[in-house]
Amino acid sequence: GKKINQPAIVIFSGSDGSSGRAAMPIISLRPAIVKTATGIASGDDSTKITLPTPETSLYQGAIVQGYCTRLDPRYGAFVRFLNGLTGLVPKLKGGLEVALYDTVLCKISALDVTSGSRPKILLKKLNSIEDAVGGKRKNNGGDRKEVDIKVGDIVGDVRVEDVNFARATVSLLDDKYKGGRVRARIHFTMAVHPGTVRMPLK
Repeated sequence: GKKINQPAIVIFSGSDGSSGRAAMPIISLRPAIVKTATGIASGDDSTKITLPTPETSLYQGAIVQGYCTRLDPRYGAFVRFLNGLTGLVPKLKGGLEVALYDTVLCKISALDVTSGSRPKILLKKLNSIEDAVGGKRKNNGGDRKEVDIKVGDIVGDVRVEDVNFARATVSLLDDKYKGGRVRARIHFTMAVHPGTVRMPLK
């Protein structure tokens, strides 16, 4: 009967969206996750962390936050996100160094969206957001200028440098990026959208 007067976030809505079975919703009082959710809800552009659900359009390199729900000596740490979405920090990448039930900040290192209704997600544990964002800037060195690219910007012509299953790496050639070699990644997937009609092969 005790009342808890502090912010919380719903981490499970009561339906996993696949089995159709209803269950009791689950909320979390984890301060780090609540803080991230508050920043996302307020439209804070500086929030680079995602709290993904099974419906989130994920990509390799995305920074995500969850909590360790299970440790398995054979595989590593299983990290739970919203509405039951789960990823794995492999044991060879320090997965067994994660404490059970700890809040975990991770970067998606590999992603398979072709294997069923939920993607298979491999994670790399981060100590801080600077590990993924600030660290890259320190390694670039030199006097290259900072380039601010926002969602919706038209970047102009690009030159494709590399292509693999998950992404294409390109150099931006527009004049406004002169003064430094500016590169970007285009993430894509071969998964078929649920509404796509497949045409039979003849």
